Amino acid sequence: MKNSRLYLFTFIGILLSLIIAGALAAPVIMNYVRKTYVTLQIDVNMRQADNMARILRNLLDQGESPEMVIDNLQASVEGSEVDRGYLCMIDKGDGQLLCHPDPGMIGQSIAPMGQTFSDLLTPSTGEKPWIDSIQGGAGTGGLLVYPDGTVEIDYFTPVPGTDWILSSHENTKRIEGEIALIQYTLLAGFGILGLLIAFPASWAARRVSRRYERTIEKEQARSENLLLNVLPAPIAARLKDDETAIADSYDQVTVLFADIVGFTKLTRNSDPAKVLKLLNSLFSTFDEMAKSYGMEKIKTIGDAWMAASGLPVAESHNPGAVAELALDMQDHMKRTYLDKNKPFYIRIGIHTGPAAAGVVGISKFAYDLWGETVNLASRLESTCEKGKIHVSETFRNASGRDFNYEERGEIELKGLGAHRTWYLTGRS
Repeated sequence: MKNSRLYLFTFIGILLSLIIAGALAAPVIMNYVRKTYVTLQIDVNMRQADNMARILRNLLDQGESPEMVIDNLQASVEGSEVDRGYLCMIDKGDGQLLCHPDPGMIGQSIAPMGQTFSDLLTPSTGEKPWIDSIQGGAGTGGLLVYPDGTVEIDYFTPVPGTDWILSSHENTKRIEGEIALIQYTLLAGFGILGLLIAFPASWAARRVSRRYERTIEKEQARSENLLLNVLPAPIAARLKDDETAIADSYDQVTVLFADIVGFTKLTRNSDPAKVLKLLNSLFSTFDEMAKSYGMEKIKTIGDAWMAASGLPVAESHNPGAVAELALDMQDHMKRTYLDKNKPFYIRIGIHTGPAAAGVVGISKFAYDLWGETVNLASRLESTCEKGKIHVSETFRNASGRDFNYEERGEIELKGLGAHRTWYLTGRS
């Protein structure tokens, strides 16, 4: 990240001002420092709010219920030191607080609280009640003023596809204290050589700029970690290098699909929250298993889970590892129960062949696979008997001699013709 030069500008400005006009220039300089800090802090708040809004949208897209998403956000913000910056979430429709560091504030409407908001990104809108700005729907940043005179730097943004507004706050008390310290230093040192005054003042400005730089670095690290959660590390690195069109062809990859048998019926006949909790635990275990075998988890769609071997690094292709993973998944399912009398079953389909892979999306990235290999693996899963591992002959031949197979015979796969298939039954 490019370092801020605020401390350098402050040093030169103070030095020249003291030589030319002395103490008369001090208020102007402090106002400049204040405005610069506010601008930088709005940028920090914007990154924090936008990143969190994308995370919440991704959680909703992955099947998390709105109530669970709100509860998870509340758990992460509860107890935050309000004087040191915090996140809250508001219902745009009625202005009620959905999440707040103080649990006692949840459910209260911001309308009667009397805050006013000055939009600094769109100055023409002027000052108006905060609730009116929130219900405007568009993300923006500015100064939030409370009836008791407290001022916060605020940036709020909508969570796409919801009536939720994420609001990131930073109290101005700290910066005002530091600005006052700089100003007192200038006044106390009036008459002393400008150079002697400029050094400590620029050091104080350096502290302000370094805080901003550290905050931005933390936000960048958080964004990179978020990117690594949805993309393989080599692909994330290519995106950071500004590569825009990422699409690669692979001669050999092995694709595995797994699906919960009768998931819709389970959710209908059982507590949905309990089912989803178990599903989340189950897929988290699958994710760790895939990682331990050097495979790449691609995505989950509802109750379906997909992983692949041989990408994004072609040399990582290992069909035997995929067979080991499938057997471990099958074994894990034997110990997984919704209730004592409600076991879970999965179907697994595996195929080896050529495929294309790349990044889709502009603002919300996703790494995905295409091609007949993917379609065939999916068809093998959908035609599999419950609790079994259905594989193609190509995969059987590629996986080596360390596994036992039972021939199923030639079956018709929709849109793909007849294929000779097998059931993976265990290790040799």
